[in-house]
Amino acid sequence: MKRSISLTSALCLGLAFATSAVAQEASEKAAAIEKFGTLALSAKAGESGKLFGTITTKKLAEELQAQAGIEVDRKSVSLNAPINKIGNYVM
Repeated sequence: MKRSISLTSALCLGLAFATSAVAQEASEKAAAIEKFGTLALSAKAGESGKLFGTITTKKLAEELQAQAGIEVDRKSVSLNAPINKIGNYVM
């Protein structure tokens, strides 16, 4: 059974700002993500709401690219806790 997961896309981009150009690009991506709003994902889950597997940073980066057209390196996506249950998550 597939259940829906929605993620508020205040994603924490943990980027090291080496130059002002990199800082500008990171700032623009963060603003675009914030403007996008909610990232919705589907995954298989059991009756208790526990996912069969975990939503990874790679999956989040891929879905952000597919749904919003925003390319983000998976290493720059920061999760406060693993996403392994259905629900709403803020990142």
